[in-house]
Amino acid sequence: MRATVAAAAGLLLMAGCSATPATGEPAQLEWELVRTLPHDPTSFTQGLEFVGDDLLAESSGRYGESRVSLVRASTGEVLQSAWLPDEHFGEGLTLLGDTLLQLTWQEGVVHAWRVDDLSPAGSLSIDGEGWGLCHDGEQLWRSDGSSQLMSHSPETFEVSSTVGVTHDGEPLDRLNELECADGRIWANVWLANDLVRIDPTHGTVDAVADLSPLAAQAEEASGREFTKDEVLNGIAHDPDADTWYVTGKYWPEMYEIRFTNS
Repeated sequence: MRATVAAAAGLLLMAGCSATPATGEPAQLEWELVRTLPHDPTSFTQGLEFVGDDLLAESSGRYGESRVSLVRASTGEVLQSAWLPDEHFGEGLTLLGDTLLQLTWQEGVVHAWRVDDLSPAGSLSIDGEGWGLCHDGEQLWRSDGSSQLMSHSPETFEVSSTVGVTHDGEPLDRLNELECADGRIWANVWLANDLVRIDPTHGTVDAVADLSPLAAQAEEASGREFTKDEVLNGIAHDPDADTWYVTGKYWPEMYEIRFTNS
C-alpha cells in the first residue's frame, strides 16, 4: 500500500500552504447561501471532498454504519458506497492522486479506496486518533480531536511536524473535519457550528464563520430536535466557483455557501 500511496502522491506534489502570522482578533467571516441541496440523512458525516465535476466523496462514521460514498453534489444522490468493518469507526478523508484516504477514529487504520469505483487499495497504520484529514498539495494534515495538527508525508504517511492551534491566544481543541484551501486549513470544531480558518505555519485561527443558522435550518428541515452530536461537519471547497459545500451529522440538507469578505 505504501507504494500505491507514494505513486498517487507523485501526481499531486504542488506548492504547499504558506502564510504570514495573524495579528489581532480573528476576522468574522460573512457568507451568503447560494443554494440548499438534499443530503443523505443516514450519514453521520465525517468528511467531505470534491473528487470530480458535481461529485463528492463522503465519509460516514459510527460503528456498524461507517462507509465511504460517492455522492452527486447537485442532487444528494448516493451513487456508490463501500463499507468499513463493523469494528471500524470511519472519520475524515481526503483525495491523494486517484486514491481516497479515510481515517478511522481509534483503530489506527487508514483505509485507501480507488476513487473511480471505491475498490479497496490497501491500508496504512497511524499512531493516535484520526478525526480530520486534508491535503495541501505538498503534505497531508491530520487532526486528532486535540488542539494539535499533524503534517504527514504523502509518500510514507510518517508525521513530519506538528503545530498547536490557538484562538485568541488559547489552545483550540476538538478540531475535527479539515479542508485545505487557499493556503489555509479550514476546520470544523466538534460540538460547535463554527467553521475556523487556520494559519498552518503559526497555528493561529485568523477567521471564524458562524454557521449556526444553517444548523437551525437543517434541524427544521428534519422535523425533529437534533441531539448534541448532530452538529456541523463536512467541508468541501469548489475552487472553480470558489464556493463551499457544508453539511452536518444526519442532516437532511447540504448547503453551498460563498464567503463575501474572506
